[in-house]
Amino acid sequence: MKHSLFVLSLILVFAMLAVSLVSSPGGQVQAQGDEPPRPTRERVQLNKVDLSEVEAHYGRLADRKGKIGVVVEFETEPAALVYARSQGRLQGEMTSLTQNQIAQIEEEQEAFQRALRQKQIQVQELFRTQKVFNGIWLRLEAKDVPKLRTLPGVKAIHPIIPKTLDHTTSVPLIGAPQVWGGLTNYQGDNIEIGIIDTGIDYIHTNFGGTGTGYGSQDFTSITEAGNLFPTAKVVGGYDFVGDAYDANSNPIPVPDPDPMDCNGHGSHVAGTAAGFGVLTDGSTYQESGSDTYANLKNLTQNQYTSKFRIGPGVAPKAKLYALRVFGCSGSTEVTDLAIEWAMDPNGDNDLSDHLDVINMSLGSSFGSEFDTTAIAANNAALAGVIVVASAGNSGDVYYIHGSPAVARNAISVAASLDQGAVVGAFEVTNVSSPLYGQHPAVEADFGPQTFDVTAPITTTIPANGCTSISNNLSGKIALIDRGGCLFVTKVKNAQNKGAVGVLIANNVPGFPFAMGGTDPTITIPSMMTTLAVGNALKLNLPLTVRLTSDYRDQVTMIDDSLRDTLASFSSRGPGRFDTSLKPDLTAPGETIYSTEALSGNKGVSSNGTSMAAPHVAGAMALLRQKYPDWSVAELKALVMNTASNDIYTGLNQTGNPHTPTRVGAGRLDIAKAVQSPIIAYATDNPGAVSVSFGQVAVVESGNTIDQTLVKSITVKNTTGTAVTYNASFVSRYQANPGLSFSLLDGSGNLLSNSLTIPANSSTTIQVKVEINSDALTRSIDPNLSTSGGRQRFSEAGGFVKLESTSSNPEVRVPVHIAPRPASAMSVEAGALMVGTAITGTLNLTTTGTPVETSDDDSLAYLLEWVGESPDDSWSSGITDAADLHHIGVTTDYPHWDFADAAVYFGVATYGKWDTPSSVEFDIWIDTDEDGVDDYVVFNTNQGFFTGSTDDVQLSIFCPLLDNGIDVDFDNCDAWYYLNGLSGNTNTNLFHNNVMTLLVPPEGIGLTESGDTDFSFYIVSWSRDDSSWVDVSDVYSYDVAQPGLYMIDEVTEMPLWLDNPGFSPTFDVYFDRRASQRLGSKGLLIFHLYNASNTVEALPWGLTYLPLILR
Repeated sequence: MKHSLFVLSLILVFAMLAVSLVSSPGGQVQAQGDEPPRPTRERVQLNKVDLSEVEAHYGRLADRKGKIGVVVEFETEPAALVYARSQGRLQGEMTSLTQNQIAQIEEEQEAFQRALRQKQIQVQELFRTQKVFNGIWLRLEAKDVPKLRTLPGVKAIHPIIPKTLDHTTSVPLIGAPQVWGGLTNYQGDNIEIGIIDTGIDYIHTNFGGTGTGYGSQDFTSITEAGNLFPTAKVVGGYDFVGDAYDANSNPIPVPDPDPMDCNGHGSHVAGTAAGFGVLTDGSTYQESGSDTYANLKNLTQNQYTSKFRIGPGVAPKAKLYALRVFGCSGSTEVTDLAIEWAMDPNGDNDLSDHLDVINMSLGSSFGSEFDTTAIAANNAALAGVIVVASAGNSGDVYYIHGSPAVARNAISVAASLDQGAVVGAFEVTNVSSPLYGQHPAVEADFGPQTFDVTAPITTTIPANGCTSISNNLSGKIALIDRGGCLFVTKVKNAQNKGAVGVLIANNVPGFPFAMGGTDPTITIPSMMTTLAVGNALKLNLPLTVRLTSDYRDQVTMIDDSLRDTLASFSSRGPGRFDTSLKPDLTAPGETIYSTEALSGNKGVSSNGTSMAAPHVAGAMALLRQKYPDWSVAELKALVMNTASNDIYTGLNQTGNPHTPTRVGAGRLDIAKAVQSPIIAYATDNPGAVSVSFGQVAVVESGNTIDQTLVKSITVKNTTGTAVTYNASFVSRYQANPGLSFSLLDGSGNLLSNSLTIPANSSTTIQVKVEINSDALTRSIDPNLSTSGGRQRFSEAGGFVKLESTSSNPEVRVPVHIAPRPASAMSVEAGALMVGTAITGTLNLTTTGTPVETSDDDSLAYLLEWVGESPDDSWSSGITDAADLHHIGVTTDYPHWDFADAAVYFGVATYGKWDTPSSVEFDIWIDTDEDGVDDYVVFNTNQGFFTGSTDDVQLSIFCPLLDNGIDVDFDNCDAWYYLNGLSGNTNTNLFHNNVMTLLVPPEGIGLTESGDTDFSFYIVSWSRDDSSWVDVSDVYSYDVAQPGLYMIDEVTEMPLWLDNPGFSPTFDVYFDRRASQRLGSKGLLIFHLYNASNTVEALPWGLTYLPLILR
């Protein structure tokens, strides 16, 4: 319920002394059309899960105390960069330069350790690196982290960001057999691939092992009698951590020289990259006579799948190095150490023996190029190591693309589907039924793993089994639809009603897969089958079915309609900080059948960008063999340029093609790569290949074109024959009338003719983007889901496509820009000049250039300015987005009933964040002002409640336990979206430095008739810092007696149209007594659409009567 009048106390103040102060009118941009509908705040509809499963993952609240891990980076550049710059010198000179650099780094690191001892800062050193990154990994008390910044040689303090783990049909799909024989004869001979992962099962027949003898090995040593490591295939490696290691629960590594895999992930990855192949009898595939890798290209799809239990990897003759950085389970913090090893395998500080390729099927979400692993990856690539990494499995969320794949010189790999999968089966036992016989299915990862159950099958009420099932399932197998909740929830609900088994029917076309989850109380078996089979079962009930593990990995499914569709889990880009385009390309990564560790000769099907990356790692080994003298950047360009197979939203390559921010250049095609005579890449950023304009905010200038951007593409002919191509631009995003793309020649003229590149020469073309701010729309990826209040931002781009006038493969370069219309708004006042008035209304005249487009209207938040924080000298561009600058607070009570009202906390920082998920502002509230905090309010996404990160940005409020520190996560709630509005109204939450967090007064313990005042302070965090970034002073506020009150009567919020044509003034009621009592500084205005100067801080003017507070 809303109030139209102020409460009694404010009315009395008005009666005492009320004035209206109007600033003089000034120049205004006139409104161009009818007044747009003004938004009003929106309530969030939450679907909560058990917070005990997610509280440890979201937020930085737990980092206030205890030991944490940090990386201290030092000023001297790592040796890999010196090595990279010395390319072309004599080998002895290169070695001397790098060894001298390493010696200098070692002295710098020792000086730091001496300073630690002198300052008596207690730390536990984990390890240090000098070649790909100059740093020391430490664990220490969180409170001591700020002390490190003052020590000699320290360049930056980074958080240790734990990394988590992210063929018979897929390898032929990408064209590998044609490269083994036919087009070329490259199979990876003498190319070295490092698998930075969980180790490799070198005993498995896919790597030439015997498949037996596991029990006789001491997997912590390589000196025992009968030791089997290293082998002719897995020629080296190291276990950096030991079996029991886990970065979370047991973070101290116990290394040993034997990198045997006790997890399975690394062996699966290694098999895809470079396994020999396993025949149907379990033996290693060996060439004999005409039965060679080169001749496998002649087999049909059925012949190929029938020949192999596990198909050969992409580079079957490459050598493998097992660089184990994970224990048997959990995450890792030592990836950088493995990259360091790959840079210098024999440890002699001569980097010329570095590995050719490293594969990292691992990562952390919302990756940053300032992550130490990304820095190490970039440096290794510059020094000659081809770095391949998985994009991540976090799905369709802006900027969630992982690190280290985000490193610009690394090759980031998204995941798609091929046409085949190896699965199990269940049976319909009714002989008279048209469905009699086997049907594809896959066993769940939870529950019994060996089972055989026959029973009648029936559907459930509800069909998705997500809530308590109402029909009796006693002695039956439950047929439940996928979707709506966790798999374990469905199975447990069926078990509770007496079911003896569960069959989950997929809710989308595609292969069945192993359902994940953990619930030790589940005792019945469960399997997943396809959407089509599920529908057929429902139409033919009653039926009896047999769920069994007998057919595990014995059924090969071929479904050509699924080829080149997207794996839904594949992480969206772009890259954080500069909005650079990521991922780079796509490869098959769903239902990939490869090595099953510790099984001797069996395979297993797995999903993930982890499975996609080794396809590319193997492909890069083949390209390195073909082009031994090319730079890493040139090889990356080649593999991206020729990944010209689109990934589609629909089956049979129908529907919309996916955009570069989801799939990069397209799906890997190594057969095209070895045939292309040219490469093309961004001239100013060859290691990235793609052309990224970044985020661009454009203010209307009065001209037809408000801003023009141009970037060059280098096109290089690597052959001795001139080649000719036709160039065009292909859009992949929604049409945007405010943008136009065109191609120019190297002289800046419109490219209207074909492009001829002479032999062994390069030329340039240019991509020009013209922007008309008034016509810009919020065009997005047409495949992006916008439901549930999701925040989004405008994107545009596609590909520069080069089509050969002969028979050479098509070449393309991804292009991306994130444009938005921007305002340049302010008010015509430098201060709140109220004269001698105690109360009254200030009418602040608005002026400047607003945004007024078909999709967007500029908005401004008005708040009471309570605090200002200095620019921390140690905070760099990395963490400026969390470095507090201005703090404001206001309320919409009494316009709204107390029970429906909101308190608004405004935060402005010195730098802009890319996504709100990059920063966290924890507002600690002492409701009864007894010196012990009672509540915390903070920003995060809806994943806090659902367990799945998304772009629905919320303001969360939680009570604290009695100690005033620990959060009572079970009683957290959220009433409002961040900035008070869902993504249907653009408040520019991305690429900004201001945000407003809303909370109901009663949600922080306030009462209308009792306690209406409170104190608070803010602790800020960044994903890119190991500790808090900033801590504010303590401020006071009273929702019943604010110093300023500025509700727009239409929006019913302190949120105004920031447009002189529709809001010629911002009307601010003031109460100087209340302001002085609260200690407020004046007025804050957040211009949410401004390209710069988003914050106006108006202090109280100097002319007013002294107040005596009573």
